[in-house]
Amino acid sequence: MPTTLAQYYTDEIKEWNKTIAFHSSELADLTERLEDVIRRDSIEAIADKVEAHQHQLNNIFSKFTDLLKRFQQQEAFLKSDSSYIDDSMIKPEMEYDQKILRQDLTATEKECVDVITDCRSFLSEILRKKN
Repeated sequence: MPTTLAQYYTDEIKEWNKTIAFHSSELADLTERLEDVIRRDSIEAIADKVEAHQHQLNNIFSKFTDLLKRFQQQEAFLKSDSSYIDDSMIKPEMEYDQKILRQDLTATEKECVDVITDCRSFLSEILRKKN
């Protein structure tokens, strides 16, 4: 168990990185499946829908990439020469930044789940129509 706030925050960021890696893997899989639909079925109406879904997936990827950069910045503030800083050095701004990162990840993760669910529904609809 963490003994300092800096260590706790860093552990939290490590968990967030794992969360993003998990969702990014799902997003990459769906992107590949959408590309397969385009290769197999180049009907313009379907292509437009696939493009819309790909745009949503890319948007989530971008948000995750931005969050990862912000995580790295926050982690850098929490360490000095590879050691955790003392709790007395954690400024209110750092606590606020951690709170905002937590909120932004939660919001992006919820948006990601919605996009994934919508994309999976679209893909199953396409396959249902083909059969």
